Amino acid sequence: MSYAEDSPPSLKPRMSQEATALAYEWRKLTRAATAVAVLTSPAWFLVFWKANHWDWYWALLATFVGVIAFRGAVDVISHKLIPAPNLYGAQSELLEEDIVARRRVWYWRTRFRRVFWLVLTLFALLVALNLMLRLSGTKVELFDTFSALGDLFTSFLPTLLILGLQLPLLFFINFAILFGPLLFFGIKQMKAYEPGDADWGVKLDDVRGQQEPKEEVTRVISLWQAGEEFEKAGGKRERGLLFLGPPGTGKTMLSKGIATSFNCPFMTMPGSGFAQTFIGMDVIVVLIMVWRARRQARKWGGQCIIFIDEIDAVGMRRAALGGAAGGAVGGHDPAPDIKGPFYGPWGALTGSGDVVIESREWRDHVFAQRGTGAPATYPPMLERFSRRINEFIAPGMMGGQGSGMALNQILVQMDGVDEPPFMRRFFTNRINTFLDAIYIVPTRIRGRKLRLRAPKPRNEQIYFIGATNAPITSLDPALIRPGRMGRHIFFRTPTKDDRRDILDLYIEKVDHEPDLDTDHRRDELARITSGYAVTLVTLSDAARVQ
Repeated sequence: MSYAEDSPPSLKPRMSQEATALAYEWRKLTRAATAVAVLTSPAWFLVFWKANHWDWYWALLATFVGVIAFRGAVDVISHKLIPAPNLYGAQSELLEEDIVARRRVWYWRTRFRRVFWLVLTLFALLVALNLMLRLSGTKVELFDTFSALGDLFTSFLPTLLILGLQLPLLFFINFAILFGPLLFFGIKQMKAYEPGDADWGVKLDDVRGQQEPKEEVTRVISLWQAGEEFEKAGGKRERGLLFLGPPGTGKTMLSKGIATSFNCPFMTMPGSGFAQTFIGMDVIVVLIMVWRARRQARKWGGQCIIFIDEIDAVGMRRAALGGAAGGAVGGHDPAPDIKGPFYGPWGALTGSGDVVIESREWRDHVFAQRGTGAPATYPPMLERFSRRINEFIAPGMMGGQGSGMALNQILVQMDGVDEPPFMRRFFTNRINTFLDAIYIVPTRIRGRKLRLRAPKPRNEQIYFIGATNAPITSLDPALIRPGRMGRHIFFRTPTKDDRRDILDLYIEKVDHEPDLDTDHRRDELARITSGYAVTLVTLSDAARVQ
């Protein structure tokens, strides 16, 4: 019996003998084709120079093009007739040669195919025009058709130019009239702020009652801004942060403190801003948002923060994952049962409502009750009509996917912000392919690679922060997984000490009686504001203090 520890230490696959032999035969064939192309180059030059009486430099250029085209044709025909070897488990040298060979074949196959279709199209056009001239009574030789049409084309040139400009212009105007206003209002909700560009009036010190979330956010964003150390160690920076908590607990206020305190550009976007009338426009809004964030990041050291408020409007579970489309009203969980350990709207422990004890469960219960309410009911006829409308319109053009496409694009952008620049990657690929296809530029000389280096990913780091008061189970799992918005910070309702801390900050900003500066009155204000998310000190509250 054999065991895993008895297996050889090296499990690297090796090429079969047939594949190895075929690979080396391919190498001999390519070298022979190169030798034939080089030996026939003088004949090409003499044909262009002596027979066709071309200048020597044009003849030399035509010889070069003809030789490499002949060499490319040999590669294309050879790969069409002879099977390529299976290089599974091959050495790096054979793998690199195979990459170069495949690039060459792809390049010349594409060029020959384009030339073939171009010649075929021109010939078909020539035959059609010649037939039209003959039907109109003008007999012209086939290859003199274009010259005969020269004068006729010149007379109609102004009309053709006018039509060529008018049609695209009219299409653009109609497109702008139909989609422009809708897209404009979607982009208008997207606001970008550079450091020092706007005074939010809120600093991290002004965020009271949420000490633990504030410390956690400060630590996380500080680590993200100093993420070069993680990258040097082989790690990756985090991509996102999610604020969870009842309404009014300071999620948006903390984001304003982040925008003021961190020297980093800051973008805000409401979740409802991604909802568009026509399918595909929400994707455009996401792309524009990420493009603006990248531009701000390039300007300010490679970093930008995007804050999406009420992200549940775009980040709810998709229908295929058992989302909230057919569940509770508005995509939230059903209203909790008010029966149980708490009684009345203020969560008393007794049925008479005279005993109220603050606890985490009590605060969650109170805020859950604020969000409950009976769903709107409609007459049966209107309900059936609404269902029919949704069945026929929803799958169509008018926003049938909701914000699902926007969510998909946000997920792609969260994973794709490290992609290399498109144009740099495009030109690098084209230049390297062209150098491989002309056969005269070697891949390496004395170990030095004679090709452009692969472009590195973008240096811009975009950090996504989302805020919602919906349950985390109602959000899409792909959005809140590690690697995207994988770090979750929960905001609780303020305790009595938290409310006292809030009062100490804000009561100094309003006119008040000197008596309210005493510890007894401050404690009384904190007590009578039990259940408040954001404490609002008013004259009526102060008058209640005995």
